[in-house]
Amino acid sequence: MDLDRISIRARLRSPWEALDLGFVIARQWWLPLCLTWLLPSLLVFVVVSLLSMGIDWLPYLVVWWLKPLWDRGPLYIASRRLFGEEANARDMLVNAWRIYKTDILTSLTLRRFSATRSFDLPLTVLEKIPKQRRSERLNILHRNHGSAAMWLTVVGIIIEGLFLFGIFSFIALMVPEQIDIDYLRLFVDQERILGWLLNISLFIAMALVGPFYACAGFALYISRRIELEAWDIEIRFRHLSSLYPRKYQSSAANRSLSSATLMAAALCAVLSLSPSAVIAQHSATSSSAAATDSELPSQAQLAKQQMFQVLSAEEFHTTETVQGWRLKNRTQSKNDSPQWLRNAFDILWNLVIKIANFFSFLAWPLQYLEIVLWIGAALMVVFLFVRFRKPIGEFISTSEPLHQTREAPEVMFGLEVTKHSLPQDIPASVRTLWQEKQHRAAVSLLYRALLTGLIHDYNFVFADSYTEGECLALVKQQGNPELSQFVMKLTGYWQNLAYGHLLPQWEDINALCDKWQQVFPSE
Repeated sequence: MDLDRISIRARLRSPWEALDLGFVIARQWWLPLCLTWLLPSLLVFVVVSLLSMGIDWLPYLVVWWLKPLWDRGPLYIASRRLFGEEANARDMLVNAWRIYKTDILTSLTLRRFSATRSFDLPLTVLEKIPKQRRSERLNILHRNHGSAAMWLTVVGIIIEGLFLFGIFSFIALMVPEQIDIDYLRLFVDQERILGWLLNISLFIAMALVGPFYACAGFALYISRRIELEAWDIEIRFRHLSSLYPRKYQSSAANRSLSSATLMAAALCAVLSLSPSAVIAQHSATSSSAAATDSELPSQAQLAKQQMFQVLSAEEFHTTETVQGWRLKNRTQSKNDSPQWLRNAFDILWNLVIKIANFFSFLAWPLQYLEIVLWIGAALMVVFLFVRFRKPIGEFISTSEPLHQTREAPEVMFGLEVTKHSLPQDIPASVRTLWQEKQHRAAVSLLYRALLTGLIHDYNFVFADSYTEGECLALVKQQGNPELSQFVMKLTGYWQNLAYGHLLPQWEDINALCDKWQQVFPSE
């Protein structure tokens, strides 16, 4: 994750402004985001519809239950395009299984009904935080943005319902008024038509809302990280560092001091104005305004007085407050409403009745034995998956070892941390750069080599979102005193140089180069 390539302005935003930013992102990249949500879900919807065996609500239920997986596609595209990477729907579909399999069981069971699902999804897909640290991370993220994430879910459900109502209303509007159709009788007699129409309409509503829901939660997550990790300050420091090289820092500091001195002198001059002068100026202004009023024509003054007399009459000051509960006259309101709206309400009311009748199967369990058997089979599959998850994981794992939960990053803090980017002899290259007065390049090379060695030689698992302090904390947790001391010194030198422009002493860098072979004997 390279902050220099971020495509939005990194600044502090309120949670509601962050949600608006997510909607803007979804509109900007709508086509690939919609395709990554629509294509996998449509495939599952068609397959389940063909195998539903007369259970009309089963396709919608399956697609709805798997929504946490479909939301990962738009999140994958948005997270990469936000930082300048070219990602499209084809890239996501190629890596679909690798994206979906991360915490798939937990996402579809324990976390399925989480009201902050879109806000928490980047922790699973992007950061891939282990279960031990996930709750601590969630507590920090939810501290200021949790309520907004919950309201996002509530509003998303409401909008899906409005889309469903709009689709049925659109169908009713497309029927010519000359054709007299009893919609209520039609759907009572043709229950299967209603089932298919309802499933398709619900699927369209979910597909329209899903990309916006995922992007809004991702923007909320990015806004919270900007607030916690001060991305705006870091980007500004990098910008200032590029504008003012080291040899011009002293002159820039002198100019800043001179500007501050001039501003302080101007402030003192303003504050030194006597109160009597201010009062005199205010009196002069009031006198001039009074003189202006006295010069108004007499006719204008008379008209002004007449206007005030009219406005002071009783007719302009009569108020009446009426409140209370009343029963609507259903017959009168029904006659005033259009025919298509009455038909739409009748269809929705019939749908509510059918849903209530569906839940009444508890009184006659033997009539729904097939449904009970299907539920039992699904529970058996879940039990077998949980019971034999390790053998199944070994079977389906192709590119990643079992002990590694994420891919090794190639860029951290803007530094490339791959083996092929480093020279053969690290200490010699560092000493050569230092002798050539390329001090920053020397320390940067040594720190890049350190991160690369920790990842590939000591098998540390770093995410590209980690900071220098988080990497140092993981090294200390391993319990290697010699390695921890080496990493702590070099990290301090790098942070002082990168953010404070404090150059370390040559003796300290030379000592680290002498100790390099002891810490990394394979280099």
